[in-house]
Amino acid sequence: MSKTNQITFGFFLFALVLLAASVSGQVTSSLPQIQAVYGGMLRSINVIPLTASPNVSRLFASTESANSVFYADVDHSNPSLFATNVFAFRVVPDLNAAANFGTVNGIAGHPGSGKLFIADDAGLLSCSMASNTLVTNIVGQSTPPNPPGAGPISAVLIKDNVLLAIGDSGGSKTLHFGALDSSGSFTSGSGSPVTIGSISFPQMAVHPVNRQVYIIGDGSSNITKSSVAIDALSGATTFSQISLPAQVSSWNTKRIGIGPDGRLFVGGNTGDPGAQKIIAYSDDDGTNWTIVGTGMQGTSGGNVETGTDSNNYSVYFGSAFSTNKGVTNSWGSIPRDQSQPPRTHSNDGEVRVDPLNGNVVYFTTDQGIGSTTNNCFWIFEIDNGLEAVQIQDFDMTADKNVAWTAAKSGVRRATNFQTSPQWTDAIFPNNDGSPYYSVAVDQSDPNGLTAYAGNVRIYKTTDGGSNWVSVYYAGNGAAESDIVCLEVNSNDVFAGRYANMFANIGGLLYSENGGTTWTNVALGGETNLNVNDIIFAEENGTGLVYVAAAYNTNNNTGGHVYRVNESGSTQVLLSSDPISTRDLAEDSSGGLYASGWTTNYNPVVFYKPAGTSTWTQLTTNGLLPASGQGTPRGRGPVMTVGFDASSNEVPIVASGVTLYYLPSGGTEWLTSDEMKYPDGTQLNVLYWDALLVGTDTGLYGQDLGLQPVTAAVGPTIRANGQNVDSLTVSASDTVAITVSMNPDIYLGVEVDWWLVASANFTTWFYMEDADDNYAWTQFSGALSELDPVYMGALFELPTTTVLPAMNLPAGSYDFWFAVDYPMNDTLNTDAMLIDHVTVIVQ
Repeated sequence: MSKTNQITFGFFLFALVLLAASVSGQVTSSLPQIQAVYGGMLRSINVIPLTASPNVSRLFASTESANSVFYADVDHSNPSLFATNVFAFRVVPDLNAAANFGTVNGIAGHPGSGKLFIADDAGLLSCSMASNTLVTNIVGQSTPPNPPGAGPISAVLIKDNVLLAIGDSGGSKTLHFGALDSSGSFTSGSGSPVTIGSISFPQMAVHPVNRQVYIIGDGSSNITKSSVAIDALSGATTFSQISLPAQVSSWNTKRIGIGPDGRLFVGGNTGDPGAQKIIAYSDDDGTNWTIVGTGMQGTSGGNVETGTDSNNYSVYFGSAFSTNKGVTNSWGSIPRDQSQPPRTHSNDGEVRVDPLNGNVVYFTTDQGIGSTTNNCFWIFEIDNGLEAVQIQDFDMTADKNVAWTAAKSGVRRATNFQTSPQWTDAIFPNNDGSPYYSVAVDQSDPNGLTAYAGNVRIYKTTDGGSNWVSVYYAGNGAAESDIVCLEVNSNDVFAGRYANMFANIGGLLYSENGGTTWTNVALGGETNLNVNDIIFAEENGTGLVYVAAAYNTNNNTGGHVYRVNESGSTQVLLSSDPISTRDLAEDSSGGLYASGWTTNYNPVVFYKPAGTSTWTQLTTNGLLPASGQGTPRGRGPVMTVGFDASSNEVPIVASGVTLYYLPSGGTEWLTSDEMKYPDGTQLNVLYWDALLVGTDTGLYGQDLGLQPVTAAVGPTIRANGQNVDSLTVSASDTVAITVSMNPDIYLGVEVDWWLVASANFTTWFYMEDADDNYAWTQFSGALSELDPVYMGALFELPTTTVLPAMNLPAGSYDFWFAVDYPMNDTLNTDAMLIDHVTVIVQ
């Protein structure tokens, strides 16, 4: 927050000065540049042959990301299918982050046109791989979201030129059906849609022999089957039920698949603890069933996929794999030789067989998406270009050469970050594909080999990620919460817990021995507050931490910041309003910033100078409100401290999808088009090395090109380094006053210089020059008693201390710095330029 110099005169010279004293700033940002961190959490995979290109398959992948769907073309005429110079994912233009669709419900490609059809809460959509081709009224919608009568579309399937889509209609599901022409245009079938009953999370399969559609829900005890082939569906179509055996009915998360010979498959899992994947199959359309234990642990796969040769085909169910039609003793894991190439780990998402080559299989991995060219004997990642890594946290060594990220798709480490960053593949400390929310480098290890990573556990490595040890886990049966922040310095480790569910608890954890033992630290008497961030600080030579806490609107607890030292913790209220504090950042002087928002999602930023315990709210001019949807998990705006082109430190805040910065000496937060990310993007973490922005679509580097504010012409007076009208501090805090002068084009004009101070408007002082020994002199307050501190030409006075840091008694203190014209040893209030600050000591 800065001030405008007060001016009272009629003299033309100072009128010109006033015109020149405007405050301005510029933003010359470049567009964000994606870093080479590829992958992400996938929801669906679909692959089709392209009719127009006989040797090409088109691969689609939907993600849990603002970039909703990606595609890549696989040219089977190329002997190196997935070489990075011939294969790369690209986001489907109409489904990128700017489209703001987020995670979609299902996808299906059309071979004849190459178009993609999307099941979404907004309805059934389609588009080509070119921009501005999105069609939204396929089954009667007007415009998204959720037009009357259509309801969300939960699943879509294309078989040849027949499209099937399942929609919701007041709790009951409906089946939309119709034909696609060679251009991908849809014609609804007569009588479409038809009601199919209540089915939770439905999944469809088309029988290759009778061409009827079979539908199962994740909790179904039967399979719903159409009475006619999909080519003959009409308003008269009925649906029958194929009962599942009682044992199968009890399985969790059931999936359906049909082999090329008509064998029905139902997959599921036995549930915790020790979930096992199980398969049931039937060769007589569900009259009799054979149940097979795969012997593979884990949850259900995303689908049951089969090969295309009816005489000899494989079956795939998540990371489980059968070499012989799913029968007993044919099951193993992907890859088939039981090896795991470095960092590639198949998980329990969807699996798809390439229609042009049955030995080429696509499957989800912990890092993103994997493939094989020998039917899962060897596997490898094919994530190139998949910009869907949900960066949750970022940290670096002090020299900025080693970087670590935490993401929903694992932990990664980069070396040589300042020159040519070399990123590892995704690392999973527990080898289980779990998401990670926080990472911190031990700053006492200059090589950046010692780091901690958190999800519901905390892991530690001392060798750069090759080996990990679990150093914290609440325990089986204990209430779990996410470890969303870590702060480490040698053996001192702090961890912040954040509960996303009512039954879970948040809180602050502390280890004094590098993670060997942990203590739950009470925050103002509370042990289950949600913690957003932690930062080390020093006050009066004593080390402590500040904790950013979320505000709990259910019981009106928490929020603002907590000051934690060896004697305990105290809550620091930053304002009279409830504040959820999201992020903490430190400047080079040791001053701290805190960013957060009010209960109405209005962003707020506070600052505490080094060595003090008093926080001051900065201006909010220019900062636009954000919604809970536009910020990471509804936790508030993140921030960092960066530098402008003149090396002035400036705070940078992400509110919603927009970056803002407050120029040094500025009165308004500035932004630009280049500093706005696509709608739907989550800005999860900011880090200054230039600027690094961790989003739910990846890690971006951005040259903001911040320009400093043009300094106001004339005198400036600051309290504790802050250019504010008023500053409130506690009696235990020190107060320092500095002044500076910017003469601009009036360099050399001779004037009187004045410095005046008042305590409670009862005791008055002025500063005078007594033989080059500047000192404060008490006077009655009558202007006639004043002497100037200096008489002479205007010159550029750098920041100069006129009151060294000291403790002042409780009260109100005012300080003025002024110049007047002409230079005559007499205060001329008709031609005076003046700046003023009030300090309130409580």
